[in-house]
Amino acid sequence: PGAAASPGPAPGARHSAAMARSRSRRRKSRERARERKRESSGDSEDRAGRAEKEKKEKEERTRQQAEQREAEDRVVRVEAEVKRRVQLRMDTPEFEKTLQEKLDEEMKRHFNLIAVELEMAKKKLVEDFRQQRDDEERSKVEVENIIRANQRRAQEQQTKAAEAHTQQKEEMKRERDLYQRTNDQRRRKLQQQQQGPSLGLVG
Repeated sequence: PGAAASPGPAPGARHSAAMARSRSRRRKSRERARERKRESSGDSEDRAGRAEKEKKEKEERTRQQAEQREAEDRVVRVEAEVKRRVQLRMDTPEFEKTLQEKLDEEMKRHFNLIAVELEMAKKKLVEDFRQQRDDEERSKVEVENIIRANQRRAQEQQTKAAEAHTQQKEEMKRERDLYQRTNDQRRRKLQQQQQGPSLGLVG
């Protein structure tokens, strides 16, 4: 008889090996799934972070734009209010009275300065006369000529002051006339605007 054949693995051993290989494959599959899940979660967090940052930047830009518009609106309102109050002030008789008072005060100040200058000139002339009274060569006519010359200069200054006063009054009158014409034009324009819709309704 020939040599006996070596026996193969038992059926139980083959089954155990198959089960072990199956468990190993399932474990590796679960590990790969968890790895993919972690990568997907990280990408989602990055996208969420970027979206939140963009949202905050957009909200900040919107807030800054709103603040800028509000500031510009405040400036416009303040300018309009200032113009309105100035116009109301200029339309009152008190404004013209105050302007005339200021002009009178200015003219009074000019005349006072001229009076002071005349007084100083007079004192200087007296001092000069006292210093030169022993000078026989200086005659009374020369002194009178000096006085007349100073009086003439004083008269010239007064004349210039009066001319300046007249010029200022004329300029103020021109300004009032211009202001009145502007008001008349504005009133006529307003009347035309008010009559326009009325004519449209009648038509």
